[in-house]
Amino acid sequence: GIDDPRFRICFEEVFKQPEFHEFPWQVILGNHDHGGDIQSQIDYSGRSSRWKMPAQWYTNRHIIEHLEMQTSSSVLMVYIDTWYFDLKETEDFIRWSKEMKFESKSLELGISKEYYNKREKQLKWLEKTLRTADSDFILVCGHYPVYSDSFHGSSKEMIDTLVPLFLKYGVDAYINGHDHVLQIIEKNGIPYITSGLSTRNPAKFYSKEDDIEFKAQQHGFAAIKIFQDSLQINMVAAHDGKVLHTKIVPKKQRETSNNASVCRKRGTNRITTSAYL
Repeated sequence: GIDDPRFRICFEEVFKQPEFHEFPWQVILGNHDHGGDIQSQIDYSGRSSRWKMPAQWYTNRHIIEHLEMQTSSSVLMVYIDTWYFDLKETEDFIRWSKEMKFESKSLELGISKEYYNKREKQLKWLEKTLRTADSDFILVCGHYPVYSDSFHGSSKEMIDTLVPLFLKYGVDAYINGHDHVLQIIEKNGIPYITSGLSTRNPAKFYSKEDDIEFKAQQHGFAAIKIFQDSLQINMVAAHDGKVLHTKIVPKKQRETSNNASVCRKRGTNRITTSAYL
């Protein structure tokens, strides 16, 4: 439940510096979260002022001010639950979890009819979300990688299922964890960013992906800046804040509605959330 001490030990006390209280933490579910109580992780959003996860998959739309240009850009952040999009990876984790004697609702259900029902519901939600997106930039965040040159590798199922939607609706970038490395792989104009090495020991690279632009086996994170005409992706070292690699992603041509144009002219700083419940 939401009184589990792990929320305090693994989140509140780890990220306790004042700087970490200045922004919301948008949380998504990974495979290890499905090894526990996912509903409690959703419910903790009502306990913590920082922890934000209204549902298993959801969106946030941000308006970013460009003060020098006196304009703004809209950014749609799409948070998905990849547990339902890579059957092999999920089956492997369920098998390992049972060997470790873990218990949870997700593990108990396994690859059942409910699993496939949730997969279809999320896929329909994702397609509609991307199709009706009314933003200058679209970023999709999930735990499993679509493309990876590290331990877990690229996901054929996610490539077949998600990439066509990303290409059709002009997704600007996909961001994931899971593999304990830092890497950027660009495919058909979309950067696939792995930021999975904030802790733990680094994983290996296997030189299977020809389109890998950047890779590192040191602790760090990805920081993305939004400009009027582009995204700037910085891969940053954790120990000294040094920028290890910078990638510029030009803004895609995308139609926005009159409402979005009004928001940009006003330069508002508005955040709206839409969740699948």
